[in-house]
Amino acid sequence: MPADKNSSIPLTFMFGMLKMAIILGAAIPCRLELERRISLRLETVSLDDLLIPSLQSGDSLFDVDTVHRLLENFLQQIEEEEADDYGYDSDGFGSTSSHGSLLKAGQLIDAYLAEIASDPYLSMQKFVGLIEILPEYARVIDDGLYRAVDFLSQGSSSSNRTRMQEDLQVYRLSETVSRSMQPCCTE
Repeated sequence: MPADKNSSIPLTFMFGMLKMAIILGAAIPCRLELERRISLRLETVSLDDLLIPSLQSGDSLFDVDTVHRLLENFLQQIEEEEADDYGYDSDGFGSTSSHGSLLKAGQLIDAYLAEIASDPYLSMQKFVGLIEILPEYARVIDDGLYRAVDFLSQGSSSSNRTRMQEDLQVYRLSETVSRSMQPCCTE
């Protein structure tokens, strides 16, 4: 199977293979290689592809760990490309194409977070882990992240909801979303 970004293998097919590998209990190296190949093109993945059902009982309804690894691989690949382009390790993603890919991946992950937030079995640790893995500059504004936290907090007490909303960097929310927030959160 081709192992580059320009592979002709459809991502939906690769995700199907990954899901089957998980269901059938394929060897870990096999699954990790599929994840690595998918992560090469993470910015072009659809939200439906990321909604991998979890097979572990008592765990989240979705396989959040696999999505986390996909994102880790994607970020590592971007860092390696940056190092190759500049000849040294850099703290930021300087190239325009990699920054664009990072922004697309950020939007995808925020949409994923909003989708899985209603899962009653989702651990806060896994949810926050996906939020924190993306660097700040992967989100131009935090609207998608706010929506995800809003969905997650629907069942929470009002004090927990307010605290979660305050933890977001309100100044980076779009004007529309900022206006919709509770007054206590925009002061």
